[in-house]
Amino acid sequence: MARQRGPSPYWQSWSYDATGARPQQVDHAPSGDTSHDTTATYTPYDAGKGLAHAVAQLDKVTPGDPASNTTNAYTYDEDGNVLTRTTRAGTDTLHYDDESNLSELSSAGSADDTSRRSPARRTPPAPTESVASPSPARSWPRTPPTASSPT
Repeated sequence: MARQRGPSPYWQSWSYDATGARPQQVDHAPSGDTSHDTTATYTPYDAGKGLAHAVAQLDKVTPGDPASNTTNAYTYDEDGNVLTRTTRAGTDTLHYDDESNLSELSSAGSADDTSRRSPARRTPPAPTESVASPSPARSWPRTPPTASSPT
């Protein structure tokens, strides 16, 4: 392999299964050092349940940097919307309105902190304190901004 050049070089390769799905992607190190290649393995979510491209788990492994290895897990509703995403930082819970539009995102981190964001708000107001949590919680109202409200 020739060394990759340019301001942002990259080289990727994929494997495919019998159905044409891509269960693995390798992000090769531009230097050619395979110990720095990152392999992402995708575990399908309940194959045959109508969620053709849904992933239950994503594992990323870099042999030369074990501290960067990650596992993300996902769950879905019957419409195929992501309900939860669990990473080493914590779990994100996504909520949807009656038209399957994302209405709220709640994130619970490893320090029991929780933040809520609404896609309708472009700039969240200052966080509020919550006494229900053992650590401070951040939450933002779900009301959309009006024409006269600052963004």
